[in-house]
Amino acid sequence: DAMVRRLHEAARPEAPGRVAISLLEDAGGAVVADQPPEVVPGLGDAAPGLKVTTDTDLFMGLRMVKTREELERLRTAARITEDAIAASLVAIRPGATQAEIAAAYAGAVVAQGAGIRSDSVSIDEGAALGNVNMPGDRVREGSIVRYDVGAIHRGYASDIARCFSVGPLGEEYAAKYRALLRGEGAALELLRPGVRASELFEAAVAAVRREGIPRYQRTHVGHGIGIAGGYDRPLLAPGDDTAIEPGTVLCVETPYYEVGRVGLQVEDMVVVTDDGFEFLSRSSRDLEVVG
Repeated sequence: DAMVRRLHEAARPEAPGRVAISLLEDAGGAVVADQPPEVVPGLGDAAPGLKVTTDTDLFMGLRMVKTREELERLRTAARITEDAIAASLVAIRPGATQAEIAAAYAGAVVAQGAGIRSDSVSIDEGAALGNVNMPGDRVREGSIVRYDVGAIHRGYASDIARCFSVGPLGEEYAAKYRALLRGEGAALELLRPGVRASELFEAAVAAVRREGIPRYQRTHVGHGIGIAGGYDRPLLAPGDDTAIEPGTVLCVETPYYEVGRVGLQVEDMVVVTDDGFEFLSRSSRDLEVVG
């Protein structure tokens, strides 16, 4: 904290150049940076004895574990997203278009003073196209509406997915959704510090296959999240052997697409604790009936 306060004072406009000098003093003549020293004009002349080790992954590695302030912003972003989903459900009725439902969601986000990260609300066949919105798609009796949406609160993003059925849900899709929910649950049950990202992927995919979708395929089942603009580490995917750490915020998801028919998905935001995890998303994960 003392170092941060000193650097903050050094960054005042009336004290140009003092930030770099303070950093060099604390580094003891050697630093690790995510960019080569050439990107800072005059650094070599100002500190000819400085030794810089370039690690292009440094920033992304540091981004993985969140501070208390970051966690609070992410928690708020998740709450705003879920409140906006709930507020927009009144727009889901036979004859309503995808554009109308997405606008209701977006309006509910903005009304809470946040920005739109994603307003992907899709219907039936359109839901199998990932996050490609089809504005003219219309709700009909028996439709499934898939939200894969997010908000931006004070620079931090959310990413949550929920599905809703317009009228009673047929057993075929009810069973497949249960399999997806159990797959997400299998990853969450395993989630704790020290577990590898790839292990969470394997647990989720195996459970979905075992529980009712035997040919289930995914490139990943989630990702880190933080500052708006992209994913944080890790990616819950084969080959990503990143060890999960306390303070990591993850979006754990099990999407499923049947082209020409439907898309189903559940996705939750969680923070890893010292002995497990805590949900940042709080709404029901069931496929609920609306309209």
